[in-house]
Amino acid sequence: MSAAICCLFDSCIHARTANCGSRLFPCLWKTLTLRNDMMTLHHEVPETQNRGSNMGTEAVIVQIILNGLMLGVQYALIAVGFTLFFGVLDVINFSHGDVFMLGAFIGLILINIFSKLGMMTGGTSYVLVLFLIFFLCMLVIGLIGIIFERIAVKPVSTGPPLMALLATLGLAIAIREAVRLFYPLGSENKQFPELLKPIFAGTNQAFEIKGVLIRYDNLLIFGIGIAVIVFTSLYINKTKMGLGIRAVAQDSEAAMMMGVHRNRVVDVTFLIGSALAGLTGILNGLFYNTVVFNMGAMGGIIGFSAAVIGGLGNIYGAIIGGFVFAIFSSFHTQGFRVYGCRRLWCSNHLSRFQTIRPPRREDV
Repeated sequence: MSAAICCLFDSCIHARTANCGSRLFPCLWKTLTLRNDMMTLHHEVPETQNRGSNMGTEAVIVQIILNGLMLGVQYALIAVGFTLFFGVLDVINFSHGDVFMLGAFIGLILINIFSKLGMMTGGTSYVLVLFLIFFLCMLVIGLIGIIFERIAVKPVSTGPPLMALLATLGLAIAIREAVRLFYPLGSENKQFPELLKPIFAGTNQAFEIKGVLIRYDNLLIFGIGIAVIVFTSLYINKTKMGLGIRAVAQDSEAAMMMGVHRNRVVDVTFLIGSALAGLTGILNGLFYNTVVFNMGAMGGIIGFSAAVIGGLGNIYGAIIGGFVFAIFSSFHTQGFRVYGCRRLWCSNHLSRFQTIRPPRREDV
């Protein structure tokens, strides 16, 4: 079925190239080429993917890889949350993508508050305010994640897996609709401020190496993501609480017999996973400069797909899966040139991957 759909898409593409697409497939082509701005996470990478006509083949390949790395750090952060939740509670938290979306909107609220207080000015203080915004957003989303865990996940965590699935899906819908209804003009796209550009004021905001355009703000986004991934890994492997998380993931009953406070470990796990999702929401807003209330739906699917590729419950596998998924999907989208095909690629290849390597329990 998926192969037939792909063939149909190819037919549409070639028909349009021959200037006859509008006559052969008027409705279908209009649907395929219509840009659905609500899927913010899957916009084409800004400024760089439209330069292919002026770049050599090698430069285009390098540019696509760089774009994939920028997206990969975001996918990896979301995937780490999925794998932490599954490792500790054996629950796939499908509301995690909408927690990522909520992080973007909480970040936008914090930015507006600090702007009205007159604190978003240049200089060293500006960098400190940015750090404070990131920290507060992660803290707020982490605490919200604990609340969500206690009201929606924990009551059904010991029941059939289908109960947890339905509970988290319902929670995702509730989060999405709450933002749409209660945020001012919540159903419209929101412009996300370009907070990182003032840091590089006085520069060209980008540099070019052999035809490859690299933006300073993108490098900073990538650096922030990598630093947080490294810090999370160190926390899981080098701290007492991290040891408790790994112990509960390996054998919950044995961990409790050894004195590990399971409920506290679960709370910290949801604090960490949700905080990472909140940070990713801000990074995504800075990368695309726009956010929308339903961007978490596809973000959750991609994060879950990356976690499955890396092995559910395996943090390093989730990180690698995020980067691999981003790079391959960037190449695929660049070649297909039809908006929405990354979503098709995501579902199609995830189903194929699961037949080759079914999800299995890994140790955190």
